[in-house]
Amino acid sequence: VNNVLSRLSEAGFEAFLVGGCVRDAALGLMPHDYDIATNARPEETINIFDSYRIIETGIQHGTLTVLSEGNPIEITTYRVDGEYLDCRHPSEVTFTNNLDFDLSRRDFTVNAMAYSPIAGLRDPFGGLNDLAAGRISCVGEPSKRFSEDGLRILRALRFASVLDFSISDTTSDAVRAMFDLLRGISRERIDSELRRLICGVGASRIMAQYPEVIAGCLGVSEDSVVRLSGALSYLEADPVERFAALAILSDPDDPEKEAQRILTGLKASSADTRCASTLALEAARELPLDRAGILRLMGRVKMSELPAIAELRRVFCAAFDSGTVNDDADAFLALAREAADEHPCVRIDQLALDGNDVMRIANTSGKQVGDALKWLLDGVIDGHFRNDYDSLEAALRKRFSC
Repeated sequence: VNNVLSRLSEAGFEAFLVGGCVRDAALGLMPHDYDIATNARPEETINIFDSYRIIETGIQHGTLTVLSEGNPIEITTYRVDGEYLDCRHPSEVTFTNNLDFDLSRRDFTVNAMAYSPIAGLRDPFGGLNDLAAGRISCVGEPSKRFSEDGLRILRALRFASVLDFSISDTTSDAVRAMFDLLRGISRERIDSELRRLICGVGASRIMAQYPEVIAGCLGVSEDSVVRLSGALSYLEADPVERFAALAILSDPDDPEKEAQRILTGLKASSADTRCASTLALEAARELPLDRAGILRLMGRVKMSELPAIAELRRVFCAAFDSGTVNDDADAFLALAREAADEHPCVRIDQLALDGNDVMRIANTSGKQVGDALKWLLDGVIDGHFRNDYDSLEAALRKRFSC
């Protein structure tokens, strides 16, 4: 990063670190990435770094990515955005030589600071004061910032959740008044923000304060969002598990279908959708407290999902006042750990023989092969016979009288 800053400076241009990396450094956190703003035009930046690999990330908006010692550094020319016609993209971009003009178009004061090893910190909008106060405030007029990009409404909540900050009164008022703008934002961008929001250290408070925003994004009731905010202490900070919990609280009669609807609506991956649906379905059922029942559950889900199912069952029971959930969940997990240590057979593909063996031994085919394998698995799980070839062969021969 210093190499890139130095090369721009030595070529006679200003160069400042901007945005999240400055915010994180001011909070004593390690930045995930580094963005640089400069008064060098894109073609001038290309000339300065002609010996480097350059990716024209968004050159029409003045942004290039330079690989410095293998690290991607995004460099953007100072700019002023034109009118936003779609609540997302400016109709035009005008380059400027004034850093403060560039910072004035950014979303929140804590993201509108700049730092240079030469010039020090530039903070024209009071971002450092807001960091010290633990507060998210828009740069300038909140309604203007949100009109430019409706996703900033959700980003305000996400930053407040992740940083455990409050939201300033004027920004909060605009969030409540304008959250319908989120309807015009792509579901993928909504998904990305929500995942971080619901797993932030301040998620419970933010969700309880702004349930209408979360509910509007997901098509659930505000009550289910408030219920989830009170249940987060039961759950790991995993977005899929928390979406599954929301599905349970939103539709306890068919949480599997509700999880599918929520995750599909966010255009989440098929793996996440299946996982959330499975977790919601299993958590809405009584936890098995017998070895056979636990083994059958282990055949339906991954071992790594069992703690989440227990946690979600706690959410279900706490919300709908059913059962002595904590004792049941603890007993369930203890039995599951004992069973897992024995590496039990819980799926057909773990049997000591396969379908070809069944066809040969029992002289059968078609659906009967599958039925026989299922019967063998049930017998192993229920302890009627061992999972070794000789035992299973003997059981088959006895069943088919051969």
